[in-house]
Amino acid sequence: MGLLQKAQEQKKIQKQETIETEIIKQKPQTKTKDVRLSEIDLEKTKQELERKKHELEEMQRLAKEKEEDLKKKEEEEKELEKLNKIKQRQLEKENKIKEKQLRIEQKRQEKEKRVLEKQLQIELERQEKIKKIEEEKLLREQEIKKMLKEQQEEEKILVRQQKIEDIISKKAREKEEQQVLLAEQEKKTGFKIDTKTQKPTKTNKPELADIDLSDEEIGQALRIVDNLLEKLPEDIIIEFIQSKDFELYEKVLNKYNKK
Repeated sequence: MGLLQKAQEQKKIQKQETIETEIIKQKPQTKTKDVRLSEIDLEKTKQELERKKHELEEMQRLAKEKEEDLKKKEEEEKELEKLNKIKQRQLEKENKIKEKQLRIEQKRQEKEKRVLEKQLQIELERQEKIKKIEEEKLLREQEIKKMLKEQQEEEKILVRQQKIEDIISKKAREKEEQQVLLAEQEKKTGFKIDTKTQKPTKTNKPELADIDLSDEEIGQALRIVDNLLEKLPEDIIIEFIQSKDFELYEKVLNKYNKK
């Protein structure tokens, strides 16, 4: 049974007692003894009513306090609910701020990533360009070296051709001189060199024996041999000129051709 219900029942009892008291007052007077008994009963009833009244007031006070406590508790619950809502809104606001900061941070990281990727691409393109330039430079250097080598080879060939031409010119001059010397030799020795068979033929002049040869005569003989060698094929002449034996031949020929 609730306190409020109990208080309501007490009010009903009090009302009933009030009605009974009014009924008793309205009854005709009885005998003195009965009146005394009625007064005693009435006094007891009054005391009982007073006691119940105090109990009722106490119950009303307790009910009021309980009601105030409930009201206070409800207010506290409302305040707590209000605070919870405020905290919830604050938390949602903080979460939104954190989400916004997270999006900003993600965008910043993505931007930095794009910048780094672009820088890396630029660096790769720069390295590729440098590599290409170095390769082109190397190719140019190789081409220049090849051209220089070819030029050196051409110069060597030109020098060699010039040397061969000089030798051929020299031999042509020596051939002319040889013809003059042969004519003189025919007068001295009485022999004539056949240009076709390259063999000496006897002339009408008397044969000379035990002839002492001078350096000049040896030189003339060497020129005769040189003239005969000139009639060899050109490739054999070039091969002989490029050999080491040609140096010795040239030294001997120069030695005995001095006048």
